[in-house]
Amino acid sequence: MNLQTLTLSTLKPAPYNPRKISDDAMGRLEKSVKEWGIVDPLIVNKATGYTIIGGHQRFKVLQKQGVETADRRLRCPRSPPGERESSEHRPQ
Repeated sequence: MNLQTLTLSTLKPAPYNPRKISDDAMGRLEKSVKEWGIVDPLIVNKATGYTIIGGHQRFKVLQKQGVETADRRLRCPRSPPGERESSEHRPQ
């Protein structure tokens, strides 16, 4: 994986992301991001056009706070889209 800084406008939330959080949890996340910043970078799949595969809620918070750029880990899996881990990251 490769850590890069990209503009939020280049990222696309994954349509298959099932996670939803309560307004209370979102408020706590907003407070945490404001106080500490993004501790875990967003994870995006470059092969599918910078689709977010990890950090959808953090992405929403950054957008709400008017942030334009943030660090992201880029994944370029060798396996077909939809498979969670690429073969290079599987235990041998």
